Amino acid sequence: MRVTLGFLLASLLAAAPAAAKVSVRAVGGDLFETTFSFAPPIAVSSVAVAGSFNDWKKEGVALKDDGAGVYQTALRLAPGRYTYKFVLNGELWMEDPDNSTREPDGFTGFNAVVVVGRLGTAVPAQLGDGQFAAEALGHPHAIEYCEFVPQAREAVLRARTAQGDAEEGRLWVDDETSPRALERVFSRDGYDVWESLVEVSSVSFTYAFEFRDAGQRLFLGPEGPTPDRSRSGAYVFDLRTAPSLSAPGWAADSVFYQIFPDRFYNGDPSNDPPDVQLWGSTPTITNFMGGDLKGVLEKLPDLAELGVNALYFNPVFASPSNHKYDTADYLKIDPHLGDDAVFAELMRAAHDRGMRVILDGVFNHSGDRFWAFQDLVKNQQASQYAGWYAVRSFPVDPSTPTYECWWNFGHLPKLDTGDPGVREYLMGVGEHWLKAGADGWRLDVPNEVPHPFWREFRQKMRRAKPEAYIVGEIWSDGLPWLGGDEFDAVMNYVFRSAVLGYFASGKLGLKEFDEQLSQQRHRYPKSSLPVQFNLLGSHDTERVATVFGEDWERLKLAVLFQMTYLGAPVIYYGDEVGLTGGKDPECRKAFPWDPSGQNADLRAHYRKLLRLRRDSPELRRGSFRTVLADAARDVYAFSREYGKFASVVVLHRGAGTVPAEFELPRALARFPELVDALSGATFPVVDGRVTVQAGPEQGLILKPSEP
Repeated sequence: MRVTLGFLLASLLAAAPAAAKVSVRAVGGDLFETTFSFAPPIAVSSVAVAGSFNDWKKEGVALKDDGAGVYQTALRLAPGRYTYKFVLNGELWMEDPDNSTREPDGFTGFNAVVVVGRLGTAVPAQLGDGQFAAEALGHPHAIEYCEFVPQAREAVLRARTAQGDAEEGRLWVDDETSPRALERVFSRDGYDVWESLVEVSSVSFTYAFEFRDAGQRLFLGPEGPTPDRSRSGAYVFDLRTAPSLSAPGWAADSVFYQIFPDRFYNGDPSNDPPDVQLWGSTPTITNFMGGDLKGVLEKLPDLAELGVNALYFNPVFASPSNHKYDTADYLKIDPHLGDDAVFAELMRAAHDRGMRVILDGVFNHSGDRFWAFQDLVKNQQASQYAGWYAVRSFPVDPSTPTYECWWNFGHLPKLDTGDPGVREYLMGVGEHWLKAGADGWRLDVPNEVPHPFWREFRQKMRRAKPEAYIVGEIWSDGLPWLGGDEFDAVMNYVFRSAVLGYFASGKLGLKEFDEQLSQQRHRYPKSSLPVQFNLLGSHDTERVATVFGEDWERLKLAVLFQMTYLGAPVIYYGDEVGLTGGKDPECRKAFPWDPSGQNADLRAHYRKLLRLRRDSPELRRGSFRTVLADAARDVYAFSREYGKFASVVVLHRGAGTVPAEFELPRALARFPELVDALSGATFPVVDGRVTVQAGPEQGLILKPSEP
């Protein structure tokens, strides 16, 4: 769930550029005063700053006008990395135009980044000077630096140095006489991060890092950085205690299809709401179209024929709205969608077709018709559920809320998940629907719920169903929830932002596109990468066809990338037939079942790619490596390898026909020729290299021409 109104592009205001400045200074007690200044480009009534430091609440922290049109505020923040935007007039979100340190915001725009404290930004370093910024070296005991990957029996070991400080990195393992190479995999916040993968053949082993620069060496072990290896000590990797994330294997093999039930298909008109609109009417935030679970059941053959093998449902529990994020009863199917019997029939039918099903869990807040909140309104302080909500003062009145609620909407009172009664109830809800047939949960706004709740949630869901898949709605960096004890994956809006930024808007160049995705691959746990929830659109975003301006060839290129990249692809209902729409509620149109309203060529493209993915284990579970990033010709190529299976995907975003030559991975270099699985064209392999001719906006999937 996401409020998208007001997330407008800063480019709309380019005619009157804004100016901003952020400064940080230590004030003692491990706190840093962080001052935000902003000169808005238009006349405003208010300016605020919102970000990861306040859970992105749009009211933000108010900035005060200095009398000259510059708005300022100062926050005291603990050391860390924070993302932010400015909010004008309580609605218009603007990027910081003067901060070049940024990351994708999930909306094809960017959040600015400010680093507070010593995260490497203040450490001077110079390549080739033979000196090391020893205080920047580190190997924290966290999953992003030390991970056991059970599926591959592999250890992922990473260490950091100051950015641009070392020419070479090595890893010493046990008593081996020669070190292994460390690869510099990305740079961030003033650090270079180095990585090595070690096959785990015993319960434990020891290791230490070595860095070299201009002939000088520095070793990193538990005793700290030192030029003497014997004094650095050695870290111990023990697979029984190493950080690890165990994700269900079925998710890696899945292509998810997201269904907004009221807008998918009306299979039972008898349960329609009284004010149901004609199918295909203009969607509003309040109207109903009559779609239901019976409709999904009837259309399962169509979804199976498309190649879908997993379903994600927006909320299906009792609620007065069409979106159902205002839950009235967590243990009851909404009567306008069906009942328990229809739900059970749908679960059986989906499972019979090999389809998994995940449900939407809204556990941050309830609706104001939820029985516990109704009891609170009725009995006020005397209610036995008074502790279930954060009430600031009584009386409680939804029309003038004096309690915490989601984004200040009084009909969405925030649940206090620290209350034992709330926790017990919500854990029971999660277990109930898994036992009723669901295979996992997509969790709404989980960043607004404390981490301990999600740790308990994972434990209990995995006990109820060991293969349950848990994915959180996170719009930016998902690492804090991917430590192995909360989520398996996040809704990968970072992926979406990068893909649309490169293929649709052109905001990202090829190098920046590749670097953004590489950084995510080398920060997230390796075990989580094959199951990341890779979407191009959702019920909270513009339709992907609209984002691309109905440039179908360019869109097909992006879909090709989505279906061949590392992670589980997600199709938002209707995207496969070219359904258009702006932001909520326009992105929630009724599915156009009349063939005249469908893009048949686009659907055929989806269908072909889904079958290729199904039949190619390397595209579902394989490693990823960039083999070509030719910005001049706008050609990008990457390999996917899994055991004896391998493919190379080539994408040409530009016009005209251009050659693309690159070295092949060993698994493909031994073949005399390769074939494009999409067009059937063949290409000879010469000395382990191949040259292809890539047409305008063309993608190729190169595979061996013989088994």
